[in-house]
Amino acid sequence: MIQDKTRIGVLGAGGRMGQAIIAMLAGHPTLVLAGAIERAGHAAVGRSPGLEFPPGLTICSNPFPLAHACDVLIDFTTPSALAATLDAACEGNAAIVIGTTGLEAEHHALIDAAARSIAVLQAANTSLGVTLLARLVGDAARALGPDWDIEIAELPSHAASSVAASADGVVKSISTSQAWASGNGLEQMVKPGGNSSPGDRPTAA
Repeated sequence: MIQDKTRIGVLGAGGRMGQAIIAMLAGHPTLVLAGAIERAGHAAVGRSPGLEFPPGLTICSNPFPLAHACDVLIDFTTPSALAATLDAACEGNAAIVIGTTGLEAEHHALIDAAARSIAVLQAANTSLGVTLLARLVGDAARALGPDWDIEIAELPSHAASSVAASADGVVKSISTSQAWASGNGLEQMVKPGGNSSPGDRPTAA
């Protein structure tokens, strides 16, 4: 019975992650797709999310009705869409998982405000391996202390922009873990361009 399953709303249904989540939900024993959202004008709007789902279920562009019809929203969209998504989640009293990357301080402030009234899980990268690596880097930073420098280098890539954006999220997630463990702000620790040469490094302020 559908009412015995957790109802999931997917935002960013036309993207790689959105499509992967929708495919996983097809025939899932405890989760059911309640609806899917994509930005207005996207080719996916108005289409079925897949042959495995009821004919009347189509991808829409308004997150507010979906937030009232689901238990959990899963957001893999863009930073510019986050404010409306959080408003919808709060209005519909739906929990939300935020996997959108490229968030700035103002977006995190919106997330913090929403978390006062609904359940929120935000992660720059939802990979178990990356999450474990970020934890290990944080543990290393605490153990080594301020006299040690941990350098995280992102190698140049000729991959597609979506892959590059994903890699940026990985680096930021790991760097944030290091910054928190070291007691420094991320802005103090990021050195654009990198410095892989041997020798002393400037001490973080």
